[in-house]
Amino acid sequence: MTAQETNLSNFFETTLNGILASGATAMTLTAAPTSNGTSAISVPYYLVIDPDNASNREVVEVTAASGTTVSAMTRDKEGRHSTDPTHVDGTVVRMAVIKEMFEDIHDRIDALPTPTSTTAFTNKTISDSTNSIDASVIADKTVSNTEFQYLNNASSNIQAQIDGITAGTSSQTIDITVKVADDGSGSQNVFYFLSGTDSGAGTREIAIDLKVGFKYYFDQSDSSNTGHPLRFSTTKDGSHNSGSEFTTNVTTGGTPGSAGAYTQIEITPETVGRNDANTPKLYYYCTAHSGMGGEGHLNLLSSNLKNFVETDVALTSSSGVITIDLANGNTGSITLTENVTDIDFKNVPLNGTSTFTLKITQHASSAKTVAINQITVNGSGHQTAKTPFGGSGYTMTTTTSRIDILGFLFFDAGTTVFLNALQDFN
Repeated sequence: MTAQETNLSNFFETTLNGILASGATAMTLTAAPTSNGTSAISVPYYLVIDPDNASNREVVEVTAASGTTVSAMTRDKEGRHSTDPTHVDGTVVRMAVIKEMFEDIHDRIDALPTPTSTTAFTNKTISDSTNSIDASVIADKTVSNTEFQYLNNASSNIQAQIDGITAGTSSQTIDITVKVADDGSGSQNVFYFLSGTDSGAGTREIAIDLKVGFKYYFDQSDSSNTGHPLRFSTTKDGSHNSGSEFTTNVTTGGTPGSAGAYTQIEITPETVGRNDANTPKLYYYCTAHSGMGGEGHLNLLSSNLKNFVETDVALTSSSGVITIDLANGNTGSITLTENVTDIDFKNVPLNGTSTFTLKITQHASSAKTVAINQITVNGSGHQTAKTPFGGSGYTMTTTTSRIDILGFLFFDAGTTVFLNALQDFN
């Protein structure tokens, strides 16, 4: 490639404004690549024409451009085509991270001066005369040369840790404190579970979701557990109902009611099973007394998203404001009863990427409007949601009882909110 710095605009996508004929080195775009939505980025940069068409996809390098007019470019940088393809008017043009950009970077690095025996960097000198670096002068100056060699060769201590990693082994343990108390009937003891800093009577759980990659430690040291060993079975009430004890990846220790007593289960693919037919629903029970688990069971969940379900949060508006709390879920529905002038999001995670999908049903008799220029995130100031295709905005479907689906995307609590809309479902 070329030892050059190429420019990039995140999430830029447009279309051809006219035909790009085979062999042509100029083209017209519908929108110009920009760095911030308004300021055009400078050449050189790469564009991918017809990116979703494996047979007609083409990478070009733009070397001269003004606004939407590309006056000079190099065709087919991948060497994918024997003859430059022809692209019709309206073909998608996208700016993406591609291998040619990294090849340019590598060429720039390769073009740097080769170090001599002594090369000065500011006030420090690195010498290759001994082909070594004294570890005492790097990091916090406490690293020994021996420790540095461990890192260099991935041997000794680090290697031993790597060799000790076993596929499917859980690395995190969840502690659950177990207590035994009457269920309120005056005649039936049941298991209660506590977690975290909870020190009360606990909660009688009906179903507990256990995920692959975790160990769950049921602590039975509380004195109320005396004489009540907690175990698991694929049959409700276990041995009291002709079932057998489930022991895969289950360990126990101590005497219930005494310090150190526990039952632990490690959730690995072997625990969950290889398919739906083999995936157990485990009931917890007492080996000494019937009825102590009741309907309670453990749902063993795989780490994939199969059978994943999101909560549909019922939403309303008040004085034109829809308040959406992401702590309640990431999907919600509303039927319009008034014009919506403000959408307020709460509890958007401060780090990472988060989403909210909003289903909006138009009023049954008189069309209402939905504004996206008064959006707040975690109490911040109002902002306008960014929309695709040059920021043309969003207008609610006006046909009564029709449905629009809005997808909101937040990065690091949403200093900018991105909106994508699917409209007019009937």
